[in-house]
Amino acid sequence: YDSWSAEDILKAALPADLDEVTTAFETVGHLAHMNLRHEQLPYRFFIGQVILDKNKAIRTVVNKTKNIASEFRVFPMEVIAGDGDTRCEVRENGCRYQFDFAKVYWNSRLHTEHQRLVDLIQPDEVVCDMMAGVGPFALPIAKNGRRVYANDLNPESYAALTQNVVLNRVHNHVQTYNMDGGAVVAHVLDLVDRGEAPNWGPFHHVIMNLPATAIEFLGVFRGLYHSEARRKYPLPMIHCHCFSKGPDYDLDVRQRAEHYLGGALEEETTVHNVRNVSPHKEMMCISFRLPRAVAY
Repeated sequence: YDSWSAEDILKAALPADLDEVTTAFETVGHLAHMNLRHEQLPYRFFIGQVILDKNKAIRTVVNKTKNIASEFRVFPMEVIAGDGDTRCEVRENGCRYQFDFAKVYWNSRLHTEHQRLVDLIQPDEVVCDMMAGVGPFALPIAKNGRRVYANDLNPESYAALTQNVVLNRVHNHVQTYNMDGGAVVAHVLDLVDRGEAPNWGPFHHVIMNLPATAIEFLGVFRGLYHSEARRKYPLPMIHCHCFSKGPDYDLDVRQRAEHYLGGALEEETTVHNVRNVSPHKEMMCISFRLPRAVAY
């Protein structure tokens, strides 16, 4: 047993008629997150124990039992091996994150996308992170000396976000909120209008990382800058994540963005393919300057 790999053990021990032996998992700190197929579920505890035995850095193995269905982006999971501790610490892009994986959204596969957007933010620019989670965009942006209005609706994510701000010593660069993502942009601009926000002024970028539904929130920008005072504010670049089933992913995302915005996109628009989620389903990010016709 000690000299065999996890794959060799599972192939030898599990029924030969199983279509596939799964040994892949996402690492989240000391935790291994698996997505076992339906036919593998009767053997899940054995599979989990093998994964635990063969990966010395792992203390807890969980299996996703259903897809994300809650408004807080968390998914049901079952502990299939280990001590059951789902409180994790992760290091990514120069920052430390502490959170309970069972209560918040975290996806280690998005680290490259996190860094890509972080690198777009220029000195003296301000960001509004509408669906900030535990801070994978907000914290490294703040670490670079930029300022961030960071919001999440999930109270557990908000608590972890606020804790991580302190943990990474960026409390002078991040203002946290616990409210609906669709309301936070107007709330922040109201504070700026009244001079009650931190002395940062309005935001230059908006990040919307809720791929299942973020594109449906674009309507909140209609007329958002219609007042005389706000016409002096810069119109932000909006970076909106979404899923697309194609067949033309670029065109699909552009058309849906225009539908929810209620107006045409302008030339300063790009569509980036973030990653493949499943056959015929891609995670995309559309970035565009808020059109004047929509804003005013």
